[in-house]
Amino acid sequence: MTTGECSDLLIHSIRRSGTHLLMASIYNNFVLPDMSREIESNFRTFNGIETKGKVKGPWFKLFGGHYAGNAVRVGKDIFIYRHPVK
Repeated sequence: MTTGECSDLLIHSIRRSGTHLLMASIYNNFVLPDMSREIESNFRTFNGIETKGKVKGPWFKLFGGHYAGNAVRVGKDIFIYRHPVK
C-alpha cells in the first residue's frame, strides 16, 4: 500500500469493534501524510482519557463512521463487522 493509497483509506465499523486499534496500527506501520483531525467529543472517556470537548487524534482522518449503512468503496475502504457473542 502506498502513501497515496493510505491517504484515501477510510475505516468504517460497528461500535466497539476495534476501530481505533486498527486506525492506530495503520498509522504506526505505514508512512502517511498528516492524518490528524480535531473532533468534538461528547464522551466522558475517549481512548482511555477523561475528556469532554475537543479532542485531537493523529489518525482521525482514517475514520469513516460507526454506521452499518455507510457507503463503503470497494478496494478503498475497510468495514469492521463485529459479531457479538451472546
